[in-house]
Amino acid sequence: MPKHLTPHDALLLLLGQQQRVFKKLGASARIGMARVFWGYALWLGLLPPLCAYLGARRHGWRLGPGEPLYMSDAMALAVSGAYFAAMLAGFFLATALAAWMARSYAARNSLGHCGALIALAGTPFALGGVFHLYPSLALNLGVLIPASVWSAALLYAGLPKILRTNSARGMLMASSLIGVLLVALAGLLALTMLLWVNGLGPGLAV
Repeated sequence: MPKHLTPHDALLLLLGQQQRVFKKLGASARIGMARVFWGYALWLGLLPPLCAYLGARRHGWRLGPGEPLYMSDAMALAVSGAYFAAMLAGFFLATALAAWMARSYAARNSLGHCGALIALAGTPFALGGVFHLYPSLALNLGVLIPASVWSAALLYAGLPKILRTNSARGMLMASSLIGVLLVALAGLLALTMLLWVNGLGPGLAV
């Protein structure tokens, strides 16, 4: 079995075999960050923006019971491109934060292992992005909220095993990491709404 993150691991997660993946990654002496990115994280990060683009062009965004909001092809492409950039930025930010925090929690601070942990934990959220193919706000919230909870659970469970620290320090580190990422997410949502209100996105007005 290869000792790095592969698309097959996403299937194992869906089948409830995450402990098998944690054990494999934790036992690996070295994981290349480039391999994690090019072999897993890049394609995982591409899935939600691609589905969002296709869904926006075909169905329009449904924010409530009214008529759907449509974007031009160029606007949908720009918004999806920004979404993709945000996904990649989030991956690299979380990986760098995990590697930096690891020193304080007596954990393995290899970028490759940290990147594998973040990519693995983000898998449910990214796979939930498939529902962007029908971009209804209610549907997507109904899927992405539990997917985010699942991602957080994977981070808590996987961090001690992949980064080789004890459960108490692993829980504290995972909590700190999630706290920082939630602040970053809130800032991103505020920026997104500001851009939409000012014309970059569906025709919103306040």
